[in-house]
Amino acid sequence: MKLNIDHLAAIVLVAAIVSLGVLGGYTHAVPQAIIGTSLLGKYIGGNWNQVYTYSGQGMLSRSTFLQGFGSNSLKFANFTDSLGDILQVVLVAFPSHSAAVSYAKQNLIGSLISQGKLSIAVYQYGYTEIVQGVYGNEYIMITYIGNTTMPSVSSIEALATALLTGS
Repeated sequence: MKLNIDHLAAIVLVAAIVSLGVLGGYTHAVPQAIIGTSLLGKYIGGNWNQVYTYSGQGMLSRSTFLQGFGSNSLKFANFTDSLGDILQVVLVAFPSHSAAVSYAKQNLIGSLISQGKLSIAVYQYGYTEIVQGVYGNEYIMITYIGNTTMPSVSSIEALATALLTGS
């Protein structure tokens, strides 16, 4: 069989679509993690295992929570440790600083406190700790759900600050 230009173009098009996952269904490739387990150990301690990560537009995620971020780009990671504790990190890039602050204020559990260019809110109840932050046009939320011992909130704040500011 002789391939002509139409056949070759069709093959290239199908290969491109499959590589993008449109025809290939769920892709098993793990996107770059928002955070490494060694960084978790540095700030929070313990041995963490990555359960799930997602990187892309919120509306394309399988999670209804992440879909709520619409077309904004985000990174999400879910971890668990040997004690059964759960840590979730979501980092969202909004179009502007004001959009990030607006989202944070509408969805805050605590009070947003400004620390220079960084704004942080903290919520603690029982074995749940939530830290939310805004830096520039980025919003972060870290949720820690424990079952016996909890890390200090300041260590989760430090982790959020490091992820937002890159320091």
